[in-house]
Amino acid sequence: MNILYYSWGENSRFDLIDALSSLGHMVNQVYYPTSEYLTHPQLEQALVDSVLSSHSEIIFTFNYLPLATKAAERAGVRYVCWVFDCPHYSLFSPLLAADCNYLFLFDSDMVSLAQNLGARHAYHLPLAVNTHRLDGLSSETSRFQNEISFVGSLYEDNHFRRISYLPPELYGYLDGILTAQAQIWGDNLLNELLTPELVKELAKYIKYDETPLCPIPKKQFFLSMLQTRLTSDERISYLNALTTNHSVTVYTHSDRNCCPDATYGGAVSYSSEMPLVFANSEINLNLTLRSITSGIPLRALDVMSCGGFLLTNYQPELDRYFTNGSDYVYFESLSDMLEKADYYLSHPKERDDIAQEGFEQVTTNFCYEHQLHILFDHL
Repeated sequence: MNILYYSWGENSRFDLIDALSSLGHMVNQVYYPTSEYLTHPQLEQALVDSVLSSHSEIIFTFNYLPLATKAAERAGVRYVCWVFDCPHYSLFSPLLAADCNYLFLFDSDMVSLAQNLGARHAYHLPLAVNTHRLDGLSSETSRFQNEISFVGSLYEDNHFRRISYLPPELYGYLDGILTAQAQIWGDNLLNELLTPELVKELAKYIKYDETPLCPIPKKQFFLSMLQTRLTSDERISYLNALTTNHSVTVYTHSDRNCCPDATYGGAVSYSSEMPLVFANSEINLNLTLRSITSGIPLRALDVMSCGGFLLTNYQPELDRYFTNGSDYVYFESLSDMLEKADYYLSHPKERDDIAQEGFEQVTTNFCYEHQLHILFDHL
């Protein structure tokens, strides 16, 4: 197939292009970093011109970009997108219902959302990884050897933390529902507890851009805000709890003072450094964004694709596709995480066996070639 691939600067673009090419597809690339994905006349025209000049049959992007829908409609081709961000506000664009759109979403709850919003072709497709990422990387690994590592943002500067003007009783109620959600992984309690009455009350105090180009419902905006706050609280508290008895390295651009007893590793390159972290850490900790209510986060697959041992929160789709205690290990609470970290640090043979099984599973079932075969079967 002749494909026009538009890249906006995403980390996974090289892996996808390599996989498409290896499957025999002709890939024509347009690279144009921008944050204006709802409407961008110049970029839209560039996509139309590129489709016509290259005789491409589809436009392909990571994440859903409404401007690509308009370009596809004008060029008379299908638009295929593979969504890896959650929340993904552009799903609320009125253009989502266009017949040219073929959406592949990594979280099954997002598939239901897209279908409810009018998407005609919305499919569930877990994300993919390059299992050859370690090939050819530097053998100098000493600076990435860790007892426990965490890679990711701590989201300490989230929107909720900047809100200091809510009435005390409202703030207290929100703290209460966050505490309730914190007790459970795999069930989206916040969605149920954020009642119409509560949304109406929050709307009195919190304003955001309600552009008609992408009309995000108030409930969705407030839900995402609370989920980010909870993610931040959990990442900081879990990491700090681990530092009491273990050496923990945090690779992040976030404020190092959030975890004062952890080793601060700074940010790492997705393609050249992060794989070395995963391969050389005894335990790789993952704490999933609370907005990802069902799907497998890319970070979990990244860890296993490098032969790393994954310790992560319970996640429904991870449990569906992988075997706990054989391919990876999940925890259901802070105390459970601490207990399992202690156990697996003291059982290296068992830990290494699990890491190897996880690697074999992602190599077989989550490489790009495997997932792309599934994707193209829907076209």
